Amino acid sequence: MDLPDFVQVDISATSPNLARLNDDNESMTSIVDGSGVQEVFRNSGPWPVGLAEAIQPVPIFLPKSRISELQQLCESIHLAVCDIIDRWWDDSDARFWERMPLDPKAEAVLRWVSHRKGSKAKFREISGFWRPDVLISDNSSDFNKTSTKASDFGPFKVCEINCRYPLSGYIIASTLETFHSRQISEHAVFQTTVGKVDSVIQKKFSSYKVVWFLHGADIQHVDLINMSSYFRKQGLGEARFVRPEHLDIEHDPNSASGRKLIATTSASDLFHQDEINIAMQIDIIVIEARQAQLINLPKDVLQELALRSVNDLRSIFLAHDKRMLAVVLSELDDLVSKRGVLSHTQSECLRQGLAQTCIAKSKNMLQIIEMLHSGTESKDNWVLKPIASGKGKGIVFGTEVPTKETFCNLLEANERTGAYVLQRVVKQPRFLMVPSMRGSLGSDENNKRQLSTEPLRYLVGTFMMLDGQFLGTLWRASPKPICAFVQGAWLLNAVTEKGSVEPHPEV
Repeated sequence: MDLPDFVQVDISATSPNLARLNDDNESMTSIVDGSGVQEVFRNSGPWPVGLAEAIQPVPIFLPKSRISELQQLCESIHLAVCDIIDRWWDDSDARFWERMPLDPKAEAVLRWVSHRKGSKAKFREISGFWRPDVLISDNSSDFNKTSTKASDFGPFKVCEINCRYPLSGYIIASTLETFHSRQISEHAVFQTTVGKVDSVIQKKFSSYKVVWFLHGADIQHVDLINMSSYFRKQGLGEARFVRPEHLDIEHDPNSASGRKLIATTSASDLFHQDEINIAMQIDIIVIEARQAQLINLPKDVLQELALRSVNDLRSIFLAHDKRMLAVVLSELDDLVSKRGVLSHTQSECLRQGLAQTCIAKSKNMLQIIEMLHSGTESKDNWVLKPIASGKGKGIVFGTEVPTKETFCNLLEANERTGAYVLQRVVKQPRFLMVPSMRGSLGSDENNKRQLSTEPLRYLVGTFMMLDGQFLGTLWRASPKPICAFVQGAWLLNAVTEKGSVEPHPEV
């Protein structure tokens, strides 16, 4: 299909020649109406203030080659990470636990999980829902180049693997799919990339009468607010919400562990407006709480939680950790030659497709610090990222630090704490994008979030997956390199050539 990568398209078009929107941004604003997609979101249940207005109704186009690239990244990342985690505590040569040290409480429960589950299932079969973030790399030397010729763009670069909040982004993607599927006729030349999400969620949860969601006092992602409504509309069991302090253990002679996990207080409403103090048994639970909240749970509670979590705790504490990218890159040769886990093609896919990442106290980190001191490397090429957080929090770009000496001081302090990874900045193009409406689109209740209508935007994608199965993509667009909804980014879908994505799996 003769369309540039990442261009916005009219998905109702029956010919590629009719699909591409005019490059003159001013002429486009009158034809792009955001009210349709906003109505779909408002009718789908409760969402945070400003979410409906942040949805961009016009999708971007990904050619079949780009979809294939993402599918190969999905498969290769999952194979590599799962093999590493399966032998995390047992490989005396690799000694992963020393290269990526954890809080002692986290290490204790992960060792317990590995021993308990190890003989029953391979990690790759129970890893859960992942969402690796991908950046678009710019092949050109001009950082601000806005050309949309395919040759201007390099490979996707995975900059992190999000695993700690399993369904974050999935319900938004599903709702966007509902909106776009209404626009695509049987004669259209496009298809969306997220058609599998609903059917996979159905298959995962359909056998449970109650699906539990563990969350802290601070709600960590916007999809959680809509979860009860989504489960009802999908004909799934009741979604119930419980806080960490309301988890407990009771004796159960019929359980393999002799224990059962219960919620002493819970609600069918995320904000606990209908809270009841009746003990209820938990058979499956989606963890939507931060790692620190988990490790502060009593040991027996955390162990029983680990046995029922949709995302294996090793996904939450290991795969989600940004240091994992550095570990994978360092293991690529062995994953091919010694382990036989990856093919040469898959290894090269990861070598090209993972952002260069360095761990504190590693040989690579020490070399870069030395190069920064000597002036053979620039601080502007690097970014510091907290190892276990997300949503753009705590990120420090070298360009934001006034001097190389100050940046080196930060790196040397990190050698003691190990709280950050150092990642090479991916030079990204910006794209001329269509505003869905003019002016201010709203703010949250604290007036912290203001949506921008700036047409030149960075794009950050995420590809969704369950136990290694590719489920499609969701995209964010922002005037700033950190593309987060909480910081004013738009959310949008992607479409591709019809036939580029496999049909929905049977449930």
